[in-house]
Amino acid sequence: MNPRESEGTVVPVAGLTEMLSVIPYMVGFHPSESMVVVCLHGERQRSGLVLRIDLPAPGDEARWIDELVARAEHQDADGVLLVCYSDHIEAGGAKPWQTLVDGLRAALERQAIRVAEAALVRTGRWWSFMCRDPACCPPEGLELPDAPRGAAARFGAETALSGRRVFACRAELEATVSGPPADRLAEVRRLFAAAAHALYAEYEAGGRLTAQARTVELAEAAWAAYAAGERSLCAEDAARICLGLEDPAARDHVASLPVTERGPWLALLSDLARLAPDDFAAPICTVLAWVAYQHGEGALANVAVDRALTCRPGYSMAAMLRDSLNRQISPELIREVSRAVRARRDIA
Repeated sequence: MNPRESEGTVVPVAGLTEMLSVIPYMVGFHPSESMVVVCLHGERQRSGLVLRIDLPAPGDEARWIDELVARAEHQDADGVLLVCYSDHIEAGGAKPWQTLVDGLRAALERQAIRVAEAALVRTGRWWSFMCRDPACCPPEGLELPDAPRGAAARFGAETALSGRRVFACRAELEATVSGPPADRLAEVRRLFAAAAHALYAEYEAGGRLTAQARTVELAEAAWAAYAAGERSLCAEDAARICLGLEDPAARDHVASLPVTERGPWLALLSDLARLAPDDFAAPICTVLAWVAYQHGEGALANVAVDRALTCRPGYSMAAMLRDSLNRQISPELIREVSRAVRARRDIA
C-alpha cells in the first residue's frame, strides 16, 4: 500500500481525463495492476490521501475490499475516485475487474462513502466502470493525452521544481534506494571498512558524543552542498555518514534536521541509500523513509522501509514506520515527532 499526502488540489471530477493524467504525479510513478483510491472531502470534493494497492490475488478479494473500505473510513472521506490500472484482457470484451470494482463500490456506499467515478486505465486509454452511455463513454474508451496539459502540466512543473520525478513504474522507484551494483560492491566495502576505522578513532579520541557530532556535521555539510546545487558526494564522507547512523541518537538527529527544501534533501538521502551495502543500509534507508513520509512522499517511504527491513528484519525504527504507513498515520504527526526530537535536543 502506497499512501501519498495530497497538496489539497480540487479534483476536477467533470474533467476525468485531466484528473487521470494527474494521478501518476500524485502517486510518484505510473501504476500497473493496481487500484488507486483518491479520497475526496467536502462540497468541493478536494482530494485528500491517495492510496495505491496491488490488485488482489484470486480468493483474496473480500479481504482486499474490506481493507480499502477501512482505509477510506479512516480518512473520513465523503467520497472517492477509484482508478483501476490493468492490462488484463477479459473474454468477450468485458472490462477486467468489473466484479471487483462493483463489490468495492457497494461496500463503500454501504458506509455512506460516495463513489464519484470508477475508471479503468489501460494502454493510454480509459473506460468508465459506471457509465453505460456510448455517447460520452464509447466502447473503445477515451484517449489519455501523450503530453501533460492543464492540471497535469501544473503538477508536472511543480514536481520538477521540487526536484522530484515521476517514475515509469514502481521498480524504477525501488532502484533509487537499492544498493551498489555487484561490480562496485568490493570497492564500496573497502570505503566502509576505512570509514569504520575513522569512526573507531573518533570514539577513542573523544567518545560517543564526538562521533555523533561528526556524523551530524558531515550530514549537514553534504546537505548544504546539495542545496547549493552540488550534487556530488565525497565517497569517504558518505560511507562515514552511513556508518555513523548506526548510533540511534545520531540517526534521530539527522532524521529530524529542520530541512524545508525537500528535493535536495531527499536526493542526498537517496544517494546515500544507493551507496550503502545491505549490511549497513537499514539506518540510512530508515532516515530516508522518515523524511519522505513527513513530506507526504508515501511511495518513496514505502520502498525505503522495504529495503531497511529486508536488510535487517528486526530494525525497530523501520518496523515502527512500516506500522505507521500501514495504519495511515498522518505525515503531520511524523512532522510533530521530528519537532519534538529537535526540541529535546535543543534543551539538552
